[in-house]
Amino acid sequence: MSGSPVALCIDLEATCWKGPPPKDQHSDIIEIGYTFVTLGNHPAVGDTGSLLVRPQRSHVSAFCTELTSITPAMVLEAPSLLEVCHGIQESLGSATLPWFSWGNYDRKMLQQCCKELGVPYPMGEAHFNMKTLYRLLLGMRKELGLQAAAAKEGVVYVGPPHRGYADAHVLAKIVCHVLGGGGR
Repeated sequence: MSGSPVALCIDLEATCWKGPPPKDQHSDIIEIGYTFVTLGNHPAVGDTGSLLVRPQRSHVSAFCTELTSITPAMVLEAPSLLEVCHGIQESLGSATLPWFSWGNYDRKMLQQCCKELGVPYPMGEAHFNMKTLYRLLLGMRKELGLQAAAAKEGVVYVGPPHRGYADAHVLAKIVCHVLGGGGR
């Protein structure tokens, strides 16, 4: 498969609360999960990883831990968003690769956090909203959530849902199924 184009599948997790954020807290990215995908005639899932991010404007709530399994202790000594964004550009080549996310939340959240915190945006311009592409390519009337699409495609999670690495891996498998013509 050498010479085949490569893309990234990205999934973010962020601080969250059962209701609106408490006063003086803003949603911060706490995990960037990624999986490489080799595109072409036979798409294939590549390496998967996760980078935890220390929140700068909020704390990991009990609700957030319940949803993501990410605890306050896990991100306490994690690198800042600036360090992580620099790292993914250097080690993953994120600025030069096309990338997929499930919906536009991840792209918008990353853009917003980078802007608000003065961090250079680490991703390239070639972004694909797989949630919408999936609906269009399968001729569906409504978009599905990632877990529902995974169930429809017979894709099994490699970790808990709502963890960046697990969601990015599932996204990559769905990309391969859809672009490779499998999974139906």
